[in-house]
Amino acid sequence: MTSVWGVKEMNECNYEVIDRFRHTIKYDNTLKRYNVNLPFKEDHPPLSDNFDLCIKRFKGLQKKLSKDDSLLKLYNDIFKEQLQNSIIERVIDKNKFEKVHYLPHQPVLRNDKVTSKVRIVFDASSSVDGPSLNDCLYPGPSLTTSLYGIILRFRAQKIAFEADIEKAFLQITLSPEDRDYVRFLWFENINALNKDNIFTQKIIPYRICRVLFGVTSPFLLSATLITHAEKYLSDDPIFVNKLMNSLHVDDLNSGADSIDSAINFYHKCQDRLKEAGFTLRKFESNCKQLENLVNEQNFTSFNLTKVLRLLWNKKEDKLIFDFRNLTNNNDSIPTKRKVLQFIASIYDPLGIINPFIVKCKVFFQKLCIKKLNWDKPLEGKMLLVWQAIINDI
Repeated sequence: MTSVWGVKEMNECNYEVIDRFRHTIKYDNTLKRYNVNLPFKEDHPPLSDNFDLCIKRFKGLQKKLSKDDSLLKLYNDIFKEQLQNSIIERVIDKNKFEKVHYLPHQPVLRNDKVTSKVRIVFDASSSVDGPSLNDCLYPGPSLTTSLYGIILRFRAQKIAFEADIEKAFLQITLSPEDRDYVRFLWFENINALNKDNIFTQKIIPYRICRVLFGVTSPFLLSATLITHAEKYLSDDPIFVNKLMNSLHVDDLNSGADSIDSAINFYHKCQDRLKEAGFTLRKFESNCKQLENLVNEQNFTSFNLTKVLRLLWNKKEDKLIFDFRNLTNNNDSIPTKRKVLQFIASIYDPLGIINPFIVKCKVFFQKLCIKKLNWDKPLEGKMLLVWQAIINDI
């Protein structure tokens, strides 16, 4: 493997997965997109069509959407847009294909998002008396760059910036021969759907034409980005090395010591990723002048944003640990379960607040040694110790 793949040690299985990927990925010069196959295991057991389970789950979804007109509209609008953009397609000849598999889907509400309040999630791990689709696929090796390293490099340079690839997984085309493994059910008259006709509309099969989130998607995205970056390796190795060390899944986090260097690198990223169908958006920087030069319509004017899930004050160029939500939850009566939830909710990839986290874990270990009930309120000395730990924040 070339160094750009970033995998120093692999077992034979992962080597074969990457080798097969490199020999089957295709580039469409007309559409400016890559076409990939699902990494099926050679000896996977027979995969059922999963149709009965999907019908059952779909009926439950139908009832849920019939009670919420706004959710139904948001849900249907996503499919309508995807149909227009060839992300999904109707199955015209249902009897033509022998090997098919249906995926149930459901809405996930995301109130923290300014846009895309609803995400449609497909369940590729669902099955009845047999393997799921995910059981039949290699997950592939992790090709993502170390989160720790990206954040350190992001902090090391005078000018920092971030952006993300818009709907990254959906920019990669799934090979036609694999699309019938990712079928799903929805309504035929997608343009006239409402809660009044949701139970009378005909239900028909669709299939997904792009890489689907949750179906070996991190590997397929990373491998596609690496394959594309290799095109520029001989002419611009410094750029490729910096790009690969700045990408974490679909997030670009980088920087430079001058505005000229930063804008040059960002524009290279923009132009070259565009050649693969990837669009960078949501540009943020600690340098207002750089933000103005990029001149995107959709960058925010807020000083507080997020970098790889960490709060970042752009104006002061500081990473922030916000414990307010955690400490607010402490107003309720603490239990062993709530202590564990508190510990699990702390996100610290750099290990900066590890001393505090260790103190919490040691306390939780003591609760386990005492074999306390999960939902019994803490009392006496244990309650006082926990309150003291929280007050230390």
